[in-house]
Amino acid sequence: MNDPIVEIRNLGHVYMAGTPFARKSLDAVSLAVAEGEFIALIGPTGSGKSTILQHINGIYTPQTGSVRVLGRDLGEPGTDLTLLRREVGLVLQNPEQQVFERYVGDDVSFGPRMSGMSGKELTGRVRWAMDQVGLDFKTYKDRPTFALSGGERRKVGLAGVVALKPRILLLDEPTAGLDPAAHEELLECLARLRLQGTTMIMATHSMDDVAALAERVVVLDKGRAMLDGPVREIFSRADEIRSLGLELPVATAVVHELFGRGIGIRRDVLTLTEAEDAILVALGVRI
Repeated sequence: MNDPIVEIRNLGHVYMAGTPFARKSLDAVSLAVAEGEFIALIGPTGSGKSTILQHINGIYTPQTGSVRVLGRDLGEPGTDLTLLRREVGLVLQNPEQQVFERYVGDDVSFGPRMSGMSGKELTGRVRWAMDQVGLDFKTYKDRPTFALSGGERRKVGLAGVVALKPRILLLDEPTAGLDPAAHEELLECLARLRLQGTTMIMATHSMDDVAALAERVVVLDKGRAMLDGPVREIFSRADEIRSLGLELPVATAVVHELFGRGIGIRRDVLTLTEAEDAILVALGVRI
């Protein structure tokens, strides 16, 4: 790995520390992320996925351990977190709740405007950000945000973060609750951003989204990092994944079920196309 742009060492975090309601969220988690990587954080609810993202964005500072992002020690007093958040964008679990301006164009432009951008440069940045998430500039720029569908509001929330052109994009359950069409459109948007070299860290319960987008998976349980490796390798460890109460991508689950029934078939598949090819090979059909 090249020098990491995110480096977490032995990070620990306790919610409501010092009270009868204290709950350990992270327990000595270590994680390094190279520029341009797309990493998925998976694990049961409460395993610490969102807490890691919020540390990388500087919402939380380390209670124990350390977090370095883009060369900045986030536990160091005086670290400029405002500047950090221009380079590290966080898309919340319900990004449509980040939409607060009356019109779409005003909402998407908010971050760049607060950074001092104006005039043609600002208009160009807004147009670019809306293009990235699949919102036509002319069609949507003057549309009231309250009149948008849920999927459109989510795109506007994402565009507002993308408009800052962050080097690192943090995504907390970005596709949760979307209808199939909006889900597919958002996956295409994230794939475009990935091709442009944006570093992404995504917390999700959708294993099919992980299979479609990520190159590396970190599996969390009870605040600890249990597994860390390439997507294909991690999902091939079906028994370990299931022992943590997690599902496999649909295609992966299918071939593991066939293998369990005595069919000699490769198990390191991620997509339905790969599963189809593996089944044909197992049946002796040339492809």
